[in-house]
Amino acid sequence: MIAITSAVLCLLICLLGSVRRACGQENDTTNWSTSRAGTEQVYEHVPPVSRISWSPDAKTLILVATDGSLWIIKPPEYKAKRLTGPIESLSTVQWSLDGQWLVVEGERPSDKRPDYPWGTLWLLDPEGKSPQRDLLPHGSPFSTPGRRWIQDVQWLDKDRVFFSMACGTGCVGHYSINVKDGGYQIFCIGTGQIEWAPDRKIGVTENYGSGPDPHGLGLVTAESGITLGVGSTPFQYDRACKSVFSGGPRSDSPGEVPEFITWLPDSRRVLYSNWKDHSLHLWDTLTGQRTALIPSHRHRTPFAAGR
Repeated sequence: MIAITSAVLCLLICLLGSVRRACGQENDTTNWSTSRAGTEQVYEHVPPVSRISWSPDAKTLILVATDGSLWIIKPPEYKAKRLTGPIESLSTVQWSLDGQWLVVEGERPSDKRPDYPWGTLWLLDPEGKSPQRDLLPHGSPFSTPGRRWIQDVQWLDKDRVFFSMACGTGCVGHYSINVKDGGYQIFCIGTGQIEWAPDRKIGVTENYGSGPDPHGLGLVTAESGITLGVGSTPFQYDRACKSVFSGGPRSDSPGEVPEFITWLPDSRRVLYSNWKDHSLHLWDTLTGQRTALIPSHRHRTPFAAGR
């Protein structure tokens, strides 16, 4: 008998073709129909699968196995082929926007330390024609032991991968690497995440800290990164993530205590809440105008930013 996890069960439904939308976007039109026998043959040699990832054109599928290995299924044969061996602490598996590459987050076995995740990024060729490439190798600004926990990995465009990295207690640095030329950039050092707009051209920085106005929201653009040269440190604390507006939590403190909720589809306006009075606001990042949508309700539960 073949053990089938919920993810694989969903995949089987997709492959049988009658309910393709159960696992893909509604505009995915690729025909994945196959016989039940053929579907079982695809999986007979694959470890249990924890999750799946469709390519941008919905023609190729990555299976993420529970042992940390990656398998690929693509037309016309629709058979699972091993792409990698087991990867330690496998986390992000994400297709590039053009479907030419995969970026994968995990650990090198040589870096592994109990309760201290170093983390690195690999670039994978789904076609298997190019060798697996370490994007944060020894000798780079992110080599051990300077490197810390890698997080929030995502593609900014077809060539650049954005990632954040812990730089101390309550400290997060934001960076990118160009997979084509290997160049690194730093955006800023802050205390929260960067939430990129749907078009990935602009991002909101979430800033939490100390001082009179510790809580704020700022802006960065995808083109605002500064080159990190060979031998430079990624911990450039003078490049602080700056707030466009901020405030303190005390009722008598001026300003708002903004909490990011989401970008609107236009990649221009941001929905956020003010924790000070539990109101809901819309921020136009182009004009700077902030509009109250729901007025103060001091006894309401604050709106949570995706939490």
